[in-house]
Amino acid sequence: MQTADAARLLPMQGARNMRDLGGYVTADGRSVKHGRLIRSAELSGLTAADQQYLADRVATIVDLRTTVERTDHPTPEIAGVANVHLPIFEQGGHDNNITRAVAAAEQGELEEAPMLEVNREFVTSKLASTSYRALVDAILAAPADKAVLWHCTAGKDRTGMAALILLAALGVPESVIYDDYLETNQHLAAYVDQIVAAIDNPIEAEVVRSFWVAKRSYLDAALDDIRIRYGSMANYLESGIGIDDVKLGALKAALLD
Repeated sequence: MQTADAARLLPMQGARNMRDLGGYVTADGRSVKHGRLIRSAELSGLTAADQQYLADRVATIVDLRTTVERTDHPTPEIAGVANVHLPIFEQGGHDNNITRAVAAAEQGELEEAPMLEVNREFVTSKLASTSYRALVDAILAAPADKAVLWHCTAGKDRTGMAALILLAALGVPESVIYDDYLETNQHLAAYVDQIVAAIDNPIEAEVVRSFWVAKRSYLDAALDDIRIRYGSMANYLESGIGIDDVKLGALKAALLD
């Protein structure tokens, strides 16, 4: 099993789960360049030092959250860094999805973990596909000495699907993509425990935790839907995300050593 090295977690004071995807090894023995691809949770708490760190390294920040989430917890404007909004969904959002799931659970109507359907929607939603396609284009347009950073609220599912798309396109093995997705749990565990400990209602606490943790079954849901609808990851990348042979070659040339 290939795991992330400790240096991949970036030294942020005001943001959680911010990781450089550099160093992952592809099936053909190449490796993802450092300083080009960064995934993160939301950035509203960035300190001045954090902002300077990113200003020196990042060309574009891509916000995958809804307009409501973006308004409630805005990303600070960082001089010289583009801030692009590419929502994966515009309905719901992290907090609203939790509220609806808690209500359903309390009425005994929650039939499966809500994050399973959310991960399926990454594959079926036209808006999600359009936004992920635009993220790929932003990465291809970025200067060779700067990164593109993308994020959602927890930096887990919407962000994790973007990581899946990019790492799969680059030829990183699926097992490593799972490891990268599940690594979120290491970086959010204490924060999630704090959130859940403040909830008196055990039903609500269980539902809230399910939204904040990464589970293998969540990513399974997206990958299973890709195989059902597209037949293979390669077909999904080309037909669903628009990564044709030309874009695939450009991504590998830009992002692999």
